[in-house]
Amino acid sequence: MEKVSEEISRVEVADDLHVCPRCGYQRGFHLSFIARQGTDSLSLILICPNCGARFDIGQIVWPPPPGEEAGIPARGRRSRARVPAQR
Repeated sequence: MEKVSEEISRVEVADDLHVCPRCGYQRGFHLSFIARQGTDSLSLILICPNCGARFDIGQIVWPPPPGEEAGIPARGRRSRARVPAQR
């Protein structure tokens, strides 16, 4: 397995994106979130678990206001970008 790429390539999503455009891996992607400078939002980044290529699909995520995350009081969070586990 290769290391995660420093470069982030832009990729368009038509109907489905589960095959890595770089290496052809066909079992989907890992997800990563990168803070967007000057905003309170995050970019959603796909990472190929096989070759480590990173892809920006143009999806922007806004964290909910403090205290409004499902089941996690504002004082209990360690990081604004932390996503609670779904059960």
